[in-house]
Amino acid sequence: MSIKNTVKNINVKYNPFGLIKRNKMRKSPINQNITFLCPNCMGDILFHDLYLQFRSSTINLMMYQTDFAKFVLDIDYYMSCEKTD
Repeated sequence: MSIKNTVKNINVKYNPFGLIKRNKMRKSPINQNITFLCPNCMGDILFHDLYLQFRSSTINLMMYQTDFAKFVLDIDYYMSCEKTD
């Protein structure tokens, strides 16, 4: 097996470099009431890695970049809208 395939098969959860980075981020003083606005699932990963409560209106949501820009530029309007099914 090549080195490239070996690296690809390493489980991200047990990546030693990732573990060191996450542990360092968790120990740093941060605001516990932070919100990440992301057009994809990256915000969810940050909340999870930092052991923070999920506080975002874009959790489990995927938006195109143009739609995300519209959302952020007029966030007060979009956050005041009622949920529809």
